[in-house]
Amino acid sequence: MLACYSTGLFNGGGCSFSSKSGKKGYPRIEVAMCDRDALEPVGRWWGVQVISRNDKVKVCRDGPAYQIAASGARAEIIMSEMRKYGLSNRKVEQWRKVLRLCREGAQTVPR
Repeated sequence: MLACYSTGLFNGGGCSFSSKSGKKGYPRIEVAMCDRDALEPVGRWWGVQVISRNDKVKVCRDGPAYQIAASGARAEIIMSEMRKYGLSNRKVEQWRKVLRLCREGAQTVPR
């Protein structure tokens, strides 16, 4: 089942953070690694494409690094599903902090 595979991959190398667009913050999740083949099935399950990372932050010895990412409501749905399949306590706590930051940012945006 891809939800289990996604959860394991995210527990091992995923991250969550608040991504800003203007003054509003959006929850974002991503996984970056050197193995495109490992990301492909999770990218399909997330409904996103695997993209090449050409930055200096993640460099693979034998070629480019790749990543998948989701933000906003899509990220929230994915995280909700992964929590059912063993998302680690550390990742759950990080996600709660991200959502709290996004809510606080939304409250400070003038209407």
